[in-house]
Amino acid sequence: MMFSYMVHRRQSNVFIFQLFVEYTLLLPILAIVILRREKQARRSDIQTMIQVKACGDEGWANYSSQLQKQWK
Repeated sequence: MMFSYMVHRRQSNVFIFQLFVEYTLLLPILAIVILRREKQARRSDIQTMIQVKACGDEGWANYSSQLQKQWK
């Protein structure tokens, strides 16, 4: 009875250790993927902001629409 408990407990500890190793390896890879996506999204947002006209009638329309959004 005691022997089967110890074997089961040892298997449980091995399983927990394997999970720890897998998550330790998986976490940095997952973090890199997420950070790359966020970096790409940020660059895309910056590019769209750079392409907004700032002069003339179209510039005034962009400026006034941004002010209206800010005060809503």
